[in-house]
Amino acid sequence: MAKKEDKRANRVRKLFNAVNDSRRQDWEVINQEGHDFYLDNQISSEDVETLREQGMPTFTVNRIIPVVEMLNYYATSNTPRWQAVGTEQSDSDVAAVFSDVADYIWNLSECQTLYSNVINDAVTKSTGYLQVCVDPNMDNGMGEVIIQQPDPFDVYIDPKSRDPLFRDASHIIIRKVLPKAQLIKLYPESKAKIMKSSSNASTDYNYTDKPEFSADFQYKEITTGYDEEGKESPLVEYFEVYERDKRKWCNVFYQKIPSQEEVEQIKKQVDTQLAEANAEMQVEMQELQKKLQEGVQKGDILPQRMELELQKAQKDNEAKLAQLSQEMMAQAQKSMSIIENKVVTAEEYDVIKKDPEFSKMIVDHVFFYKTEIKLLKVAGDITLSENILPTEHYPLVPFMYKWTGTPFAMSAVAPLVGKQQEINKAHQLMIHNASLGSSLRWIY
Repeated sequence: MAKKEDKRANRVRKLFNAVNDSRRQDWEVINQEGHDFYLDNQISSEDVETLREQGMPTFTVNRIIPVVEMLNYYATSNTPRWQAVGTEQSDSDVAAVFSDVADYIWNLSECQTLYSNVINDAVTKSTGYLQVCVDPNMDNGMGEVIIQQPDPFDVYIDPKSRDPLFRDASHIIIRKVLPKAQLIKLYPESKAKIMKSSSNASTDYNYTDKPEFSADFQYKEITTGYDEEGKESPLVEYFEVYERDKRKWCNVFYQKIPSQEEVEQIKKQVDTQLAEANAEMQVEMQELQKKLQEGVQKGDILPQRMELELQKAQKDNEAKLAQLSQEMMAQAQKSMSIIENKVVTAEEYDVIKKDPEFSKMIVDHVFFYKTEIKLLKVAGDITLSENILPTEHYPLVPFMYKWTGTPFAMSAVAPLVGKQQEINKAHQLMIHNASLGSSLRWIY
């Protein structure tokens, strides 16, 4: 039976081929050379053989390493501190919690070491990256936020991006070539899919032309891998594709209907308050009546005036009680007619508005588009998973040495390569001439 075509995996392959164009490859060649020169890997295989045949020295006078180490020292001498600032005074406690959480994540991921490596990548490879992700298996399945450091040459940015933090990039791809056995250890839940996957792409990881016996012993082309039993495990391309998307959402405003228990409780509260107000008014009437009777006994007030004042006070109390009752009932009705809002997707809103009971409660709704980051994981020609991240920004933080207005930054080493080659050539000529001048010559 023929293997079913995975359209999402095919789309990722086409997207990667489009991003990995000549500009991207030229950028990697230039920065790979700068990284090689930093690691004292400065002479190609052909030049080494030629120099040996001529009896000239093959060692170099590396002036790039001190420059890079000095830049790394000044950038990493102090440990980064995290501080969240509240927008107002009442947010200070919440801001302190965020600061503590950031410090916890930084220490949990041993980011001081990662940070040093990122700065070194920025200086020698033009760009370094820190990647924020979640490990769902940590903390006994509760999950932890961790920080990782992907290799800059594994990251492929949308070439149309013009933001130094790549916030306007439509996609970011992380591509690795791994043995299936290793990929299964990373994602054991997708073991069946990984075993069925296949990849015919090149497994070449870099564009270096330096000899295999150079001092850096860096990662070279690997054509196969091995599993736990020592058997060969074929290599497969692994892609993590981050894409920015606009999803339609709806902000629904609806009137909350109180339950029967809440209605009864509100009525009891109103009756209790009215009874207390009525009792207070009755006491005030008795005090007024007593005061007027004392005035009648002294002859200061006529009995008819007392009766008139009592009638007026009674009417005023009744009016106040009626007004208080109306105010309390209005307040109760207001509390029972609370307007709440909830943000749902446009698809969810289409479903809930079909409910006749809930449809009566809807007061208003507003549609809007929210930025979302979609993560697609692909192994070879098979999609492993696809999910929406709980963030509006890419979880990759770039550290560029010199931003050029494009995703292809410039390193500190690249401008020094020519000068280093000049130093090497001058040193070789000097040693060669000194060797010739100190040797005996026979003239025939």
